Amino acid sequence: AEYMGELTKAEQLSSAIMCTTQFLRYVSKIRVSYYPLNPYNGRAKEWINQMLNPRMAKLNPKCDVDYKIVMDGSPTALNVTFIDGTHMDFNLDKTPMFLVGQQMKYHHSRIEAKRMIQGLDDEDDWEVGTEATVEKKDDKGKKK
Repeated sequence: AEYMGELTKAEQLSSAIMCTTQFLRYVSKIRVSYYPLNPYNGRAKEWINQMLNPRMAKLNPKCDVDYKIVMDGSPTALNVTFIDGTHMDFNLDKTPMFLVGQQMKYHHSRIEAKRMIQGLDDEDDWEVGTEATVEKKDDKGKKK
């Protein structure tokens, strides 16, 4: 499509996913599955492309990304697991991308707030599925 000041559908989708990817810092696992003949499989393919992009690997190297092509006509699915163990399942055939982004942004902000309350920063690990406080240590290894 010729660019005439408006974004094509593919550009809109890519833009929506890129806005969402800024909230992937606290994601531990992403699973995408799609049926090749499904008219909505472009959403899944764009997620896969973005997640396998080397920039994404730098943003969140611990994120486990997996995709599956299904042959049973299943809806296009996105399954997200956050570092606190929360799971979000999206049917991309029915869920607009902006809602996926909003829900991920909301949960991202909740995790970020919990980490700030606990005194954690980006360098501190937070084990998947735990709400335990990580003990902060100074540069000599002593508890703060």
